[in-house]
Amino acid sequence: MKSIAIYLPLFALALLLQSATRHEYYVSVATAEYNPKDGVLEVGLKVFTDDLERTINQNTAQQLKLSDAKQSAAADDFLAEYLEQRFVLTKAGKLLELIYVGKEVGLDETWLYFQIAMPASGTLWMKHTVLFDVFPSQVNIVHFEVNGKKQSQYFTLDKPQIELTLP
Repeated sequence: MKSIAIYLPLFALALLLQSATRHEYYVSVATAEYNPKDGVLEVGLKVFTDDLERTINQNTAQQLKLSDAKQSAAADDFLAEYLEQRFVLTKAGKLLELIYVGKEVGLDETWLYFQIAMPASGTLWMKHTVLFDVFPSQVNIVHFEVNGKKQSQYFTLDKPQIELTLP
């Protein structure tokens, strides 16, 4: 009985440490604000760092750590191409250009920054499938502000794209 009293706190500590490094949900949150002066949608996309690293490593032959400054250029190359394929805006069937700006890597979360040249009004289609290829239960949320009007949308594997009508 005495050995159980000794090992129980150690077991509880091990479970706590394991749960601190792993999460049960997969979600990203983006803020997208239209800049009328430059005619671009400025996007900041927040994702879990470990999820993003896992996605990079499953899609490339490299094992990259986002926090490693020596690997930053290779990670940026991958992220620019990945975002072009997974965060897509089209108008009248025409793909709008995504320009990758950079990233801010944190221990738990990473911010990805990019811009998309787009018109201030009209109907657009948006597809947001970032991380769906690795995490099928991923939910991506986007908070938009265009011409002073705010709206939020969510994307899942079952609902990877939406129609957006801008004022």
